[in-house]
Amino acid sequence: MTKTRSRFLLTLAVLACCLSSVSAKPQANKLPEWKPTPELLTKLSAPVQVEAGSLRVPKGFEQEREEAPHGLMYVWSKKAGQGGGDQAFFVTIPSLTPEQFRTHTLQIALEDLLIGYRRSFDQWKQTPAQLGMINKAEAIRLHWSGINRKRKVKTQGSVFIVKTKTDYIVMVSILSDKDQAGLRITEAAALTFKPK
Repeated sequence: MTKTRSRFLLTLAVLACCLSSVSAKPQANKLPEWKPTPELLTKLSAPVQVEAGSLRVPKGFEQEREEAPHGLMYVWSKKAGQGGGDQAFFVTIPSLTPEQFRTHTLQIALEDLLIGYRRSFDQWKQTPAQLGMINKAEAIRLHWSGINRKRKVKTQGSVFIVKTKTDYIVMVSILSDKDQAGLRITEAAALTFKPK
């Protein structure tokens, strides 16, 4: 084999390697796996069923089920959490057409949700969104805080959105801005979601 042909074949091999690395999509299994700590699991109830799976909600929370305008909503709440404010944990399953589900991403779903929340709170703040895995399903999360415009109280919470094979599962907690313990417990609840 001539030196020219050898260099040519080596160049092709390097080019093929570069192209494959550029075109490869990030693998979901490379995202961090989010799990609640054993300590926080003791603060949660036994698993409860929702339309698209199951999860464990904080102990002492009372459950409701409501029909949302464009989907299904489950609500759990508890009066007077630490810091003096009420606690609430929502699970919403939006109704999407197959085309909407195909073209949506976790980032789009998160931004669509936050548009409405920003309108309801003054001094809105949020952390950068993070991508990860919850029980082998891709998810996105962030923390937020603000002043409720109607009640004029300082509020905080978290948002988790999980993508299953058929749905986007939106989980939101709303608590007093001083209730850090409650925030950690509601976040642990979101991390227990298991798709069907």
